[in-house]
Amino acid sequence: MQIKPGEYEKEIEQIVKLRGDSLRWTRAYFGDNIVNKARSKGINVQTATGLSLQQEQAYKEVDKLINAKVKKLQQIMNPAANIVLTKNEEEYCKKKGISIMSGKGTGKDFWVAHLAHKLLNTLPDCHIVVTANTEVQLKNVFWTEFKDIAYLARKASSDPDEHETVITKMFDIQSEKASCRDPAHPKWFMEAIVSKKQAKQQNGQDVQHAATSGRHEKYLIFLIDEASHIEDSVFKDFEDTMTGAVNFMVIIYNPKRSTGYAIQTQYKDKDQWINLRWNAEESEIVVNKQLHKDIENKYGGKNSNPYRISVLGLPPLTDTDTLFPADWIEDAKIRELAWTEDDPLIKGFDVGGGGDPSVIGSRRGGNVKDFGFVINKESDSNKVVEWAKTNFLKDETDCMVGDVGNLGWHVIGHLKKELGWRMVSFDSRNKAIRDDLYANKRAEAIYHLRDLFQDKLISIPDDEELTNELLAIKLIPDKSKIAIIGKKELRKALSGESTNKVDVLAMMFSVDDDNYSRGYKKGGKYRYKDDEDLIHSDQENAWMAA
Repeated sequence: MQIKPGEYEKEIEQIVKLRGDSLRWTRAYFGDNIVNKARSKGINVQTATGLSLQQEQAYKEVDKLINAKVKKLQQIMNPAANIVLTKNEEEYCKKKGISIMSGKGTGKDFWVAHLAHKLLNTLPDCHIVVTANTEVQLKNVFWTEFKDIAYLARKASSDPDEHETVITKMFDIQSEKASCRDPAHPKWFMEAIVSKKQAKQQNGQDVQHAATSGRHEKYLIFLIDEASHIEDSVFKDFEDTMTGAVNFMVIIYNPKRSTGYAIQTQYKDKDQWINLRWNAEESEIVVNKQLHKDIENKYGGKNSNPYRISVLGLPPLTDTDTLFPADWIEDAKIRELAWTEDDPLIKGFDVGGGGDPSVIGSRRGGNVKDFGFVINKESDSNKVVEWAKTNFLKDETDCMVGDVGNLGWHVIGHLKKELGWRMVSFDSRNKAIRDDLYANKRAEAIYHLRDLFQDKLISIPDDEELTNELLAIKLIPDKSKIAIIGKKELRKALSGESTNKVDVLAMMFSVDDDNYSRGYKKGGKYRYKDDEDLIHSDQENAWMAA
């Protein structure tokens, strides 16, 4: 599409009039399209825009913020006009931005992508930076939603063969950037930048920092999705850049952490921000309210951390007897740990029984995230043996640690005969190596796992089951030795579910990597440091049986 410089000046005059009225802009650009899309999903639409009541409330705050800051800009640029701001407008001018804590299912991904369009379309020559906690969240979630919304807008003309919408006609949307097509406005664009934690280093300089530092623009807005997982230093970089009159941040997140910059915007630093919370109980977008009841029943009520985070949009509570604080768990999900093919591949194997599935997890070094878990619901123990053996061999596993509790003794026994010393069995009923400190081997293994989280030596997948299992594990108070609540109590806390994945996680970290480190390749196969002379004692110190 060939565009002449200045071709969109009339359109620009019109959209500036909608700058401070997001709901009117939504109706003008989308008509009934959002309404119809919502109704097709079974949503009881309660607004003329099709947005939820919570989304409309957030837009009203955005409008107040923009209107106040633009008025302040006009006051600075035209002193002779005697423009006077109200006390409320003065307060809004001081705000760093808007902070929204949200439960799941409230439409936050749709809203922040819709907001990106609204800002881009109504602030001529603006520069918008969008970032998120991971590249997947940024490109697969946000950018996909952003593109879909562009084509959800009204057609640019009544011609039935028209493919352009009022948005795509004026803005070129590429894979990581959206910019005004008019050559007269080369600085009018939005770009997606991976957060500092995820950014690759180029010539020793951080990509995200290089992309944002030194930009001091009149209209500069930062949109931060899943903000509770973004490093504090990233926000500091953004703050240092916000020197223009209409500069602010919009941060939105599911509050899985209880500390950090994002959370402090709602608590310690709340006076500097416009604060909103989207409680999923109150959202008409959530059609299946039974999901809330299921979380409430499964995890022990509305004050449980899973319910607070997923439904109420509140940060987790940390009890004094909690072994794995929520912040440690969330940090481990976004942590990147280096590993190589020379690191031994260690597996943990929890044998299912009594209706529980069998679970295998894998790691290299402290990295579980790149390997994760596989599950088998088979109840026939012979078939479970074959499944585990196949999994072991196909991945060229260096060591598998298996649980001999309950039905595990039969399965692990067969595997030891076939796999030899690389199949290690453990029993939680054994004494701990530090018998003076831990009540049993189970407590020792779990506490070792806790140390890995505390010392930032573990990286785990973003797995909701694993997260909730970790949160459920607690100390038994008033014991002379460190003791962990039993599996019966854990089942109660998890509404009948077992801690299969935590069991596997702790098992795979219960062996010394040096005993299974890979040496040199010979004939296409790895040889081990101590080769066949590596013998393991039959005092198999496993855990998690009882």
